[in-house]
Amino acid sequence: MCPQGILAKVRDAKPVCKNHGLDEAMRLLRSPWRRAFLAWTVISLIMGVVLALDAMNGISHAHAACFFQTGPCPELGNPDFVQLDFAFFGVPSIWLVGVLMGIVGRALAGRR
Repeated sequence: MCPQGILAKVRDAKPVCKNHGLDEAMRLLRSPWRRAFLAWTVISLIMGVVLALDAMNGISHAHAACFFQTGPCPELGNPDFVQLDFAFFGVPSIWLVGVLMGIVGRALAGRR
């Protein structure tokens, strides 16, 4: 319920809240396509961040081992570098493919 100070009358004399962004955001998320897009984006973002942090952790440990001469120095073929590349290039590519599939799926579903 809105505070009394921001109530306004509309043509059918029903009070509505003005400047209430949360209601507008929830109205926009009522569509299942939008919810799916938002979930796909959040999952992709979390996956990319987790993969990047894990790869950076592995590279950091390898550099520390190299510095203290307790292990070999990381080379370009190190799996952590491949994982970091995937986090920066592969995950956004997969996200884009998913978004394009969602757009095409929605367009095809709208024709029925």
